[in-house]
Amino acid sequence: EKISVSERMVDSSQFWMEEYESSLAIAAMSSQELDKEEHKKLKEVYSELLVQEGYECNLEQDLSSLEKGISKYMDLKYIWPVDSIAELLECLLRGVLSPGIDLGLRSKLARTCVRLLRKRCLETLPYGVPWRAMLDLLWEVHVDCAEGGPYVGRDVRDAHCRNMLSLLTKCRNFLGPNDSAERIWGELGNKIQPHNADDAFAPLLVLTHILPTRGSSWNGWVPSAMEMWKTIEFSSDWDSSWLALCARLAKHQPNVIDWTPYVSVVYERIPSSFRLPLGGAAPQNPVERRCPAQLVFLQTSKMTVCAAKFAVYALSPARPMAMEYFKKLIHLVKNFFHPSNGGKWSSYLASFLGHFTSDLVERVAIERAANEGGVKERIVGSNHVKP
Repeated sequence: EKISVSERMVDSSQFWMEEYESSLAIAAMSSQELDKEEHKKLKEVYSELLVQEGYECNLEQDLSSLEKGISKYMDLKYIWPVDSIAELLECLLRGVLSPGIDLGLRSKLARTCVRLLRKRCLETLPYGVPWRAMLDLLWEVHVDCAEGGPYVGRDVRDAHCRNMLSLLTKCRNFLGPNDSAERIWGELGNKIQPHNADDAFAPLLVLTHILPTRGSSWNGWVPSAMEMWKTIEFSSDWDSSWLALCARLAKHQPNVIDWTPYVSVVYERIPSSFRLPLGGAAPQNPVERRCPAQLVFLQTSKMTVCAAKFAVYALSPARPMAMEYFKKLIHLVKNFFHPSNGGKWSSYLASFLGHFTSDLVERVAIERAANEGGVKERIVGSNHVKP
């Protein structure tokens, strides 16, 4: 008797749960890998899921069972083989991008994808993560449907937004061979139009999430980025987005970029993040350019955090200009650290100081470990060494 694909998948989902329950006690007693026969059995069970073109609503139960099983195994510190992680990710990503599935379930699938992508053993994937499809989904659910869209509970919508942004950020480390930093910058960087708020912030905020900066990623976007940054004089949202990109590049490719021509631009924008009462010395502008309300959810970086990161990783004995500007910044703010000079700026200064010390300790530890391991490129500068 013929059995439909959906019926076979429901049966496989039930079989998966039975197998999961039977092996739960074994995984709880030991975090070691289970035998290869069980891996082979689980792969066979879900081989049909991995070859489907797309998921329909009648597969929600199967995907939900799969997500719960993976999450519980990860909670038990189960050691996944790398090839199994790639297959499971492909299955979960198709569920995330399927429009017919419940939004809450897709949010959970995205969260599980992020947990799998954080595995240290996973360095590459045999396929490129479809970040453009994720971006289209974010726009469809959280931007285009801001007015007049189908009703979705606030908690579900917020969870979906949060998990999808985390997934989009993780995608920049697993892009396909055709999604280089140069191509992404050419695709999105050229769309930044400072005269229009939507055209200025939308592509810039996407770049802060998806532009790769690790290893040997292309860094030729820095000169044009600095020129674009200077086009808007007074905008904390604008400054924080550009500073987030520069700080991430300075950390991931240490001592590779000569920041000397650009430190003046960066350090001119940092004091505005502290909300200091500078009076007439503060930059004056009748209207501050703000990020459009429908795009605020894409802002995930705080300017004080990015400022501390850039201040730490831009320092180099070979290029003393960064140290000179950092000294000027400290001279500007040191009086406001005194207890008698407290105010609304105190929390911003405390955040900057706390993150600066933690980033400095992290950099010293990394470079000391690299020195002991004989990896001189990590200290003298190379964009071929992955941090």
